[in-house]
Amino acid sequence: MNYSVICENLLKTEELAKKFASVVAETGAFVSMFGDVGAGKTAFTRLVCKYLEVKEKVTSPSFVIINEYKSGKIPVYHFDLYRLE
Repeated sequence: MNYSVICENLLKTEELAKKFASVVAETGAFVSMFGDVGAGKTAFTRLVCKYLEVKEKVTSPSFVIINEYKSGKIPVYHFDLYRLE
């Protein structure tokens, strides 16, 4: 399934993240996000993690490829494949 939405500001991004977190907390999901550097992919991930009650600090995995967050309602694996060919 493909789903596309444009969030004009951080408040709209947070509203979407809250709704999304409530769905994935029940079912889990694999999500691919595409966008330029600074588009808000990590900001969205950080907000989803907030609503999944993740306790770790959520940061961009640009240099480490993957960050794992296991303290919330479900484990979150945050990949950044930008540097891979």
